[in-house]
Amino acid sequence: MKTLSSNKWVNRINEITCDFENSFGILSVQELNWKPNYSTWSIAENIDHIIKTNKSYFSIIEKARTKTLNTSYLANFGWIVNLFGLTILKGVD
Repeated sequence: MKTLSSNKWVNRINEITCDFENSFGILSVQELNWKPNYSTWSIAENIDHIIKTNKSYFSIIEKARTKTLNTSYLANFGWIVNLFGLTILKGVD
């Protein structure tokens, strides 16, 4: 797995932020909240979901950054971590 240095992470986050602002910053409130049907999320609902999901990782990222994160025994086995990750990915696809 490729790892990024701290500066590369910051640069990548800034690139994603610019892309996000260019893609969605031009939309009106009506456009952001428009839904093609009742069972589909609007762009605003998707953005809110992403923000809330990302915030849930802040404390974990901080612990990993400061090397105070206690991982489970299973985290030592990359294939198990990958299996769970792929299972979750398939479940939300």
